[in-house]
Amino acid sequence: DVIWITNVTDDVKEHITAGMAADAYQYGVEIAKLALSWVDEKYGKDAPEGSVHCGTLTNIGIEYIANRTQGILDTLAADPRIALTYDNDGCMFTDDSIAATEDMLTVDPEIRLIVCWSDTHGIPADSVLKSKNVDLSEYCIIAGCTSDSTCASIDASANNESAFRGTIVEGKLDFGEDLFAVSYALATGQIEKPYYSLHELSYYTTIKDYDPSYKNWYEAE
Repeated sequence: DVIWITNVTDDVKEHITAGMAADAYQYGVEIAKLALSWVDEKYGKDAPEGSVHCGTLTNIGIEYIANRTQGILDTLAADPRIALTYDNDGCMFTDDSIAATEDMLTVDPEIRLIVCWSDTHGIPADSVLKSKNVDLSEYCIIAGCTSDSTCASIDASANNESAFRGTIVEGKLDFGEDLFAVSYALATGQIEKPYYSLHELSYYTTIKDYDPSYKNWYEAE
C-alpha cells in the first residue's frame, strides 16, 4: 500500500509512504516573478515607482500556504514599480476569492495586477473582472497550481478573452504522471520507502517575456 500526499511538510513525513512538494517560499517567489514578467511586458522595466497597483489573494492559515504567501509578498514588495494596495490573507475557497476580488476593486479601482496563491482564486477573480466588462487586456491574474479550466483560461488570455495569464505548477501539469511513476517505482523496489522528494516547478503562461530559472515541461501556445 502507498500513502501518498502532495505539499509534504515536516510534521507528516514520518506518516507517509511517499510524497512530493516544492519549497513553499520559493514557489511563492516564482509566482511573483511570473507576475512581474507581465509588468515588464506591459509597462517596461523602467516603469515609475509605485505605478503598477497590485492586489493579492493569499492565505496564512496553513503553514505551507503561508510560506508560499510570504514568498509572493516579499518578491512583489521588493519591486519598486509595484504598489501593493490590497491583500486578503484569508482566501481558501471560491466564495472567498469572489468576495475578495469585489472588495479589492472597490478599495482600489486602479489595481491591474492580481496575484493569487492558487488557481482556485485566479479563476473566480477572472470571472469577477469579466462581469464588470472591463478591458481585459489591461489586467493580469497570476496564480499557482493548475487544472484543465486554468489552462483553458490562460489559453484564452492570448486573445484577451481572459485576464488569467499564467500559473506556476509543482511538478508536471499532469500530476498523475508523477504519482504513477513513484508508485510503480515503490511497488517494484526501485526506490525505498518512505520516499520523499522536492518537486521541480513548471509553468503555463502566455507571457512571452517570462524567463524561468527552473525546468519547464509545458508552455501555452
